[in-house]
Amino acid sequence: MPVNSDDLVRKMARLMQRGAVMLEETCPLCGSPLFRLPNGDIVCPIHGKIKIVSSDEEASIIEAESVLRELIGYSAGKIKELMSNGSTPEDIGRWLLILEKAVEIGGNMRLSFSSSSQHEPSQRKSQGKEGS
Repeated sequence: MPVNSDDLVRKMARLMQRGAVMLEETCPLCGSPLFRLPNGDIVCPIHGKIKIVSSDEEASIIEAESVLRELIGYSAGKIKELMSNGSTPEDIGRWLLILEKAVEIGGNMRLSFSSSSQHEPSQRKSQGKEGS
């Protein structure tokens, strides 16, 4: 749903009334200014919470982790469904393997990123809405 300029200005004013500070960065989705809330969260007045990343690699990892979270949730739901339907252990086992692999990949990605990010200079970029 598009937001008209009057609505955007009202949302920005409400953020500032709550103590938010307007940042130089803009939302990568809509171009609106980003705001830092008193609790440190970065928000877009249209899209909500935004994650600031320090590299393209970190942005890719955040996107991949989001996909893995969805896969983990779907797998867990599928396992629960199969268990309630009296499915065979083999059917449940297939989904358990998918779940296990997704968790393993997520852990490896975080380890890989944390060791490589210690050696790279910081560059600020904004990334889309966090954790859907």
